[in-house]
Amino acid sequence: MGKRKNDSLGRRTGTRKHNPVCWISSEGQTEKDYFALDAIRKHSRFSVKHPQDIHPDRRNPRAVLKRFQKALRNEDFRAIDEAWIVVDVDEWDSDELGSLFTWASQDNRCHVAISNPKFELYLVMHFEKGNGCTTAPKVDAAIRRRMPG
Repeated sequence: MGKRKNDSLGRRTGTRKHNPVCWISSEGQTEKDYFALDAIRKHSRFSVKHPQDIHPDRRNPRAVLKRFQKALRNEDFRAIDEAWIVVDVDEWDSDELGSLFTWASQDNRCHVAISNPKFELYLVMHFEKGNGCTTAPKVDAAIRRRMPG
């Protein structure tokens, strides 16, 4: 059957604007859970996606970067998208963190976020100012006060 002219039931393609995607690769599960919260995503113009963890037990910055680069090659990383690597300061030396900065400087769509002392401080700051949470154990104690278990 031939196509009719002025077919009002036909589906138009290529007319819908694509939302940009913010790809986030992080060290741990807390970061993924945080960026999945509705309160965070509701006011964002980006869709948030996380690449599949190939080696989830490797959490050093170089491993996170290597895993992320592989995922971005396999996924549809478009010109309107952004890529973020989120890591904690921990005890990483300047070489480990330097590789992240080198990666981010090569493309203006790529960014690095480093939390000090740890990412969970952002969760604490939803409940209180976070004053005095200068070490990882202090952050953990504040989280336990607000979110037992």
